[in-house]
Amino acid sequence: MNDEIQTFIEFLLDTETTSETSFNEAITEKQTLYNNVHNVSIFEKVVDQKLQQWKIYYQKEQGAIANRIAINAGNETSDEESESESEKESLSDDEDEKTLQVQVHKKGQTIQSIKQSDILIDPVSQCKRLLQFLYYCQQDHTHLIDLYFRTLDYCVKNDNEKIGAAALQQIALHLSDDISDQKQYQRLIRLLPSNLSSSTIPEIHKPILTTIEILRSREQTTNQDMLTIMSSNDLDILYPYKARFLDLHREFRDSMHYFIDGDSLILSVAHHINIDLISYYGNTLHVIFIIERILLTLFNQTQQSNYTLIFFDCHYQYYEKEKSILSLIRACLISHLSKNINKYGSSKVRKFSTWLDNEYIKFIYEEKPHFIFYHDMSSFDINKDHLLSPVALKNLLYIYRLFGNYHQYYHESNLYLMNKLILTDTMVKCFRIEFKEKISMTLLVKKIRILSSYHIISMSENNDSIEFEKKIYELTNQHDVRLFLYLKAIMNIMKTKNDQSNSESLFNIISQLLVLHIALLIRLSLVDRHLPSKFPSITFSSIFSQLINQFQEHLTSCLYLYSSLLSYSKVVDIFDGRLFAFTLYQLKQSSSKMKFDSNTMDIVKQLEQLIQSKHIIFSTSISDRQLVSNEKQKIIKISNSFIDNYLKPIFSTNNQWTFDIIDRDDNSSARYEGKYHWHVYKEVGDEISRVRNNDDGYRNSNKYRYRTKGQQR
Repeated sequence: MNDEIQTFIEFLLDTETTSETSFNEAITEKQTLYNNVHNVSIFEKVVDQKLQQWKIYYQKEQGAIANRIAINAGNETSDEESESESEKESLSDDEDEKTLQVQVHKKGQTIQSIKQSDILIDPVSQCKRLLQFLYYCQQDHTHLIDLYFRTLDYCVKNDNEKIGAAALQQIALHLSDDISDQKQYQRLIRLLPSNLSSSTIPEIHKPILTTIEILRSREQTTNQDMLTIMSSNDLDILYPYKARFLDLHREFRDSMHYFIDGDSLILSVAHHINIDLISYYGNTLHVIFIIERILLTLFNQTQQSNYTLIFFDCHYQYYEKEKSILSLIRACLISHLSKNINKYGSSKVRKFSTWLDNEYIKFIYEEKPHFIFYHDMSSFDINKDHLLSPVALKNLLYIYRLFGNYHQYYHESNLYLMNKLILTDTMVKCFRIEFKEKISMTLLVKKIRILSSYHIISMSENNDSIEFEKKIYELTNQHDVRLFLYLKAIMNIMKTKNDQSNSESLFNIISQLLVLHIALLIRLSLVDRHLPSKFPSITFSSIFSQLINQFQEHLTSCLYLYSSLLSYSKVVDIFDGRLFAFTLYQLKQSSSKMKFDSNTMDIVKQLEQLIQSKHIIFSTSISDRQLVSNEKQKIIKISNSFIDNYLKPIFSTNNQWTFDIIDRDDNSSARYEGKYHWHVYKEVGDEISRVRNNDDGYRNSNKYRYRTKGQQR
């Protein structure tokens, strides 16, 4: 039994050959070893041997480094003496040569000892594995709790700062699991340094201790949500991962099946620099057009749909109340993909409550996706985002961290990010991430609420909607579902405004403008809807804006609730805020120059009433048009010889820039590998540019790699 447990621990801690998947599988398969109470003493003995091995390794490593420093210092001293006594050196060449040989021999022995110790073990990685294993065991096996805390205490007080950091990171992860046992909580707290502000605390420990303090403050104030006070750096400490920027065209092309997260796809496209969802209540067509272009490019990789677009209500809940146009875009995209594209077999879309839902678990086991393609929200500025509040972004950042970890460890799916995506028909460059530790299912269940979808309408409501749909078709002879959805949303709002006379009368006027808007969307083609790039801006009152947002919310609900037999072919073009504002401007300008029919004239009069009551304010100049954001964009300064010379004439002018240049932050996280990532700039270059000589002497046009027959003679 001793040898079996020894072999088992050695296998778990072999970070070179034992992968994370094999590590987790071995823990599950060998439960009989640590289930037996009589094996505790054997585990303690093996763990003590490992701790002693790390200690000896660290002492040898520090001694080897000290010897190397002493040898280098001796070489510097001899160099200084040689400069001042050159004549004496010339007389004692033989002695110096012998001394140098001895020094080189000693230095070689030092380097060799370091290399040999490096080959043997990696104490820091082994420490993380051991603590992870003991943490898993102590959750269900009380006889291993003391061993877990004793090992934690030894690692926290270890002379190796990196081992101490690994232990503190394990304490932070343990605290994040919402400890119900107060005795365990107190034992964890006693392991921490008594004075967190002491100057003796290593720099590598300080950010981890800050995260631990945040977790402790959450325990003291139970009403405060952890996500509202945690930053992205805290999440990096709790759930670390590494990322590499790769060309994954082959994976996208050759994979039998993969999943695309629809909610993060919408949010990433909505943050595109050319998308404006703030001015005039947004636009649905532009965002969905870009999403369709992305999906089409992915489709062209294989000339078939090898992906499924998945939506989760547990993700949607965090931005549902942020901007009503985002919810409307989501509903339009799901309806469009379900009603239009899916019948041709070119795209598949599914919607689930959460990714812990039994229906989704069954679906993912049947489909077996090779990877999950999503945006993890880490590239958005939490404090200055124009679409989402800081609380919503923090929640999304946290939920997608759990989302990725869950799919990597529980479904063995690779994780590819949309962050800084470079996509063409022949290239897909994006980040591949890999989490370093598995999040417990207990924590996932606590954090992910099983949400119910939108309520199902009753039979009577369904019959009423069918009758209402028939009446609209008989009166208008219009087969477009958008008119039905507009009128149904207006009716639903009217039912809720009975007790609010002021807002009800105002919405009666707005509803006529909305009906005019949907009529223009149905009647006009995209070419006829081409608007001037500049026209005087329009400002709306807060009550007016609130009613428009409520209308978009009810329009979203109607898209989810009602299934119509009318045409959904143009459902993505259901709201165009810029056309809505331009229509109001044209009605105001043309009211004195054109003659309208009686119904249109009533709308013009009501528009004048809105202008007089200052619910709509037209600016007098074009320069007053609305802007998405008045804040200057911050751009990180890149400094090298080529860019400095290239930008010198631009920065020498005295123009007022729309951006601010800031210095690069060198305190970046170490989880990113390779040449690219979205936090820190690194100079890059391809293999050819690093080898090829571009001097003028090598630019002779007569030097060909492949010559014609005439040139070969």
